[in-house]
Amino acid sequence: MTAYTSSALQFDVAKILTMGLKASGLCSLYQAPDTTLLGHARDQLDLILDYLAVDGVTAKTTEFITVAVVAGTSAYQLPASVLEVLAPVWLAAAGEPEPPNSQYTLRVVGTEEWTGMVDAATGTPEYLYPYKGAEGIEARLYPVPTEAGTLRLRVQRMLMDAGPGDNTLEPERYWAAYFVQQLAGELAPTDQKAAMHLARAESMKQRCLRQDTTNVNSQITVEHATVWDDL
Repeated sequence: MTAYTSSALQFDVAKILTMGLKASGLCSLYQAPDTTLLGHARDQLDLILDYLAVDGVTAKTTEFITVAVVAGTSAYQLPASVLEVLAPVWLAAAGEPEPPNSQYTLRVVGTEEWTGMVDAATGTPEYLYPYKGAEGIEARLYPVPTEAGTLRLRVQRMLMDAGPGDNTLEPERYWAAYFVQQLAGELAPTDQKAAMHLARAESMKQRCLRQDTTNVNSQITVEHATVWDDL
């Protein structure tokens, strides 16, 4: 099944995670989930996206993005659809062409190593920590840069716009309810609550796979017939 859109809409991963956690009952409607819960939910969402391949749907991709680095600023919010930052990552000096003639590699570190970098050192960044919070993924640099530059990242994210001929389906807004319900079912603390959410999710997914997507979002076009069209 192939669909594509010229829409700039992308999934807000952090919002999907938060809504799934709240629907599951693991956190209150009135509180923000902590980083431990968000990390667990992010792992579950990654499995859900992988499992969609069983239905012939590719829901994530890997691509390069660039981030403008400003002297004196160490933290940079990445696009909402980013699921993961993949090593290695690079930093090029300001004014370098794309691709740059010269760049150097930053080491991607985890939470334990990052917490040891407590001083406010400045200079040329050597490390990048992909902080995963309630607002999404933030690229944090250490030391704090003293010069402008361009951060070049290889990231995994919920699928970008797909072109005709690709065996992909853009997970646009009409898939949002499915992702939230499936995530809530995987995270639910009781079998009864899990079964309720998983049943809802399966129903939503099958409707999304069967229907002509032009009836849901006029900017999405199905490029060829699916096996469900003859049912």
